[in-house]
Amino acid sequence: MVARFMPTGVRNAVKLIAVLREPIARELSLFNHERWSGFDWSGGSSTCSASKLPSFEAYAGCQVAIYGTLNATQNDDDTQRKIYQNLGFGLWKGMYIIHLATWRRSFDRNRVFVMSYDNLKPEDKMATDIAKFLDLYPFNRSVWFPVRNDHTFAAKQRTITCAIRDDLQAIFQPWNDLLYKKLQEDQDGRTAPQTEPPFPDFRLHPCVPNGSSSSS
Repeated sequence: MVARFMPTGVRNAVKLIAVLREPIARELSLFNHERWSGFDWSGGSSTCSASKLPSFEAYAGCQVAIYGTLNATQNDDDTQRKIYQNLGFGLWKGMYIIHLATWRRSFDRNRVFVMSYDNLKPEDKMATDIAKFLDLYPFNRSVWFPVRNDHTFAAKQRTITCAIRDDLQAIFQPWNDLLYKKLQEDQDGRTAPQTEPPFPDFRLHPCVPNGSSSSS
C-alpha cells in the first residue's frame, strides 16, 4: 500500500474519502467499463471476462460459481486471500470491510471519511459534511460535484435479472452486515470523523424478470 512509502508527517496529515457504492451496482458498472474499454482488469486471463462473455448475467454468474468453491465463510486473512486470488477485480472489490480494514492499519480512523455513493449529490448535506472534513467550508456548491456522469455506448447493459441479483445479494449481504456493524461501532466509539454521518444500509439493487435484462 502506498502509505508505506509516505513520510510519517505526510501520512498523519492525509485525509481520505471512501465512497461506497451498492456492491451489485458497482459490479455492473465495472462490467460495463470493461466492455467499453476492452480491457479486463483481471489481466485478461480470467475465465470471467466482461469482454468475452455475452452478458452481465454470464459475467457475474461465472464469479458466483467460483466464489462457491472457496468456502468463504469467515472474514479472516485466509478467506480474503482466496477471494482476491480468484476474484481480484470482481466480487472482492465490493467487500468493502476488507479494504477499510487495510486503510485502518495505516491511517487513523478519524482521517478516513466513509460515505454512501447515493449521497454524493451537490444539494445533499453530505457535501457540507465533506467540505468541513477537508477544511474547505464554506465552498461554492455549484462547482462541487458534476450533476451527471453517464457514459453511454451501444453495448452498455442497464438492467439485470432478478436471479443473478439474488445470487449476488446472497454473497454480498454478510459482508455488508460486517461493514454496517463496524461503521456503527466507529460512530458509537467516536473514532470516525466528527462530520461523518451514520452510514445507511445499501438499497437492494433493482432487477427485471428473468430473461428480460437489456442493454441501453
